[in-house]
Amino acid sequence: SGEQVLASKEQQKERLQICENCDKVMRFHDLPVGSSITLKDRCGKCGCFIRGKVTLAVESCPLGKWSQIE
Repeated sequence: SGEQVLASKEQQKERLQICENCDKVMRFHDLPVGSSITLKDRCGKCGCFIRGKVTLAVESCPLGKWSQIE
């Protein structure tokens, strides 16, 4: 099938930057909006661990801020 499973490093970085500036992030640490996403930070909408979610090409933001990669 040849589908892309993982997002490229660049795509992951772009997605993370969008998440870093989102006010729906449930931060594990008391870091302000705009700071780096840690391993334990979750999406406030879907509950996924953000660092894991951005690596998968088939995933998309539940708020529509970034889409799955074809």
